[in-house]
Amino acid sequence: VRLTAASGDAELPSGALYPIPQERHGLLALQDAVVLLTAVND
Repeated sequence: VRLTAASGDAELPSGALYPIPQERHGLLALQDAVVLLTAVND
């Protein structure tokens, strides 16, 4: 999965935990994938 954002793109390997930037972003599946998104609101 590739995370795209104005601050830069990052390819996320399987099993990775990665913070999502607080800006407009997107995900691109490079192959079949499942993504779990957990949101924390303070």
